Amino acid sequence: MKPFLSLLLLLLTIPSFSQEDLTFLSEENTWRMHVSHLIGSWSRDLEFDFVSDTIVEGKDCKDVIYDTWLELILCEVDEKVYFKEKQSDQNLILLYDFSLKLNDTFHFPFFISYEDPFMTARATVIALDTIQTFDRKYRRKYTFDFIENVGQSLCLGNNTTWIEGIGCLSPPLLYPYNDCFEWSSRLECFTSDSTFVFGSCGVNSVEEKETLEIKIFPNPFKDRIFLESEIKVEKVTLFDISGKQHQLYNGENKDIILPSYLLSGLYILKLDLENGQTAFRKIIKE
Repeated sequence: MKPFLSLLLLLLTIPSFSQEDLTFLSEENTWRMHVSHLIGSWSRDLEFDFVSDTIVEGKDCKDVIYDTWLELILCEVDEKVYFKEKQSDQNLILLYDFSLKLNDTFHFPFFISYEDPFMTARATVIALDTIQTFDRKYRRKYTFDFIENVGQSLCLGNNTTWIEGIGCLSPPLLYPYNDCFEWSSRLECFTSDSTFVFGSCGVNSVEEKETLEIKIFPNPFKDRIFLESEIKVEKVTLFDISGKQHQLYNGENKDIILPSYLLSGLYILKLDLENGQTAFRKIIKE
């Protein structure tokens, strides 16, 4: 009986990948994109504005306004996301498939012209990881490599990345509408129901709202940091900006030696405090 109970407890602790929890098509979701253009660069928020429910090709779909002007049909069924322009005669096009496995092939759709609007580029899943985002949910992270280097000419580069329930990191979530010959864009952060989930820009707003006295130095750092807080820190978690967890530390340790393999760039510390609060701090590796 004891082995059975042990197995049951182990199964209960395995992270769940509930599609209900990781819904891509939600009015609660906001994607903040950083846009670079010939005339400059800026950040902008993208959301879905639901108009009505509809049935297309036997699938439960939504009639939505995207980016305040583009009317689309979007469907989310069995971990797959489909789309089409509402006024077009085209069939539904597969935009995301969050059920892909390692070495599976996916056909990325690209908007080319109104005369011959869509073509596809084949890519293979070369890495499939699991990350924990800041809402404490586990999500699949896909890395694709384009076959015959076709992605280079179609603005995605040699590879691109998806996060389950969030979408493509660069270009944006609806990449067929990314005119990368005049501008480029990348995801800065993703929020759901006003909760910071992924990226780095949300850390600024969290820090601005906090009145906690937390000191982390030196910053930028080389191989270690020192931590001082007015409230006892119980746990420190190190993430990179893709949401991948790199290290977990006991908060009682004020002298933190960071992994030697870290590359130069931005990282995020998540601090779980004794009073139940959570704080985020940005640190930079030299």
